[in-house]
Amino acid sequence: MSRCIVMVAAVLLGCGGAPAESTVATPPRASSGAEEGIDDGVEVRLGCTLITRAEIDRELARPLDDGAEAPSRESVRDAIVRRRVAIRLAHELGLDVGEADVDGAMAAVASSNALSIQELRDELARRGMDEGRYREGLADRIRTLRIGSRSMSNVDPSALDVTAAAELAITRRTEELEATRSFAGGLGCVERSP
Repeated sequence: MSRCIVMVAAVLLGCGGAPAESTVATPPRASSGAEEGIDDGVEVRLGCTLITRAEIDRELARPLDDGAEAPSRESVRDAIVRRRVAIRLAHELGLDVGEADVDGAMAAVASSNALSIQELRDELARRGMDEGRYREGLADRIRTLRIGSRSMSNVDPSALDVTAAAELAITRRTEELEATRSFAGGLGCVERSP
């Protein structure tokens, strides 16, 4: 069944939108002390994107799919960083993935396996897979393929596949965000590239 995710996601690729400006304002956060240098439980800061210890702890506390090994804190943190940067990059490129996209992917996976949506849900449960986590995986895969397709226009297509192009774009954006300075402004958190 997981082999169908790639095929389904490839069908759902979309393009559009323009890159974001180098200065970004986001709404104020409840914990505005982060911009002032006060440790408020922030474990990773990528410009105005904050990943807290509590967020990592929540992910670590999620039930595992049957047969899955417990991940390390570092691998969970890295996965959250990658997901959040990918979501942000997709948004900046106008390639957001919504619930309708994931619903369509679920329907396509079910159809390609001659199942109804309910039968697919039952099969996931039978295999001990959390439907929410499965849907997150579909969304991540669709997002990765959309970013990769857009990124392929910036590299030699013979050098990379779509997934590798996406990973390269996400890694570059992560590095840019790591170097970005953020501060509290009138509109909330403001980022400035170095």
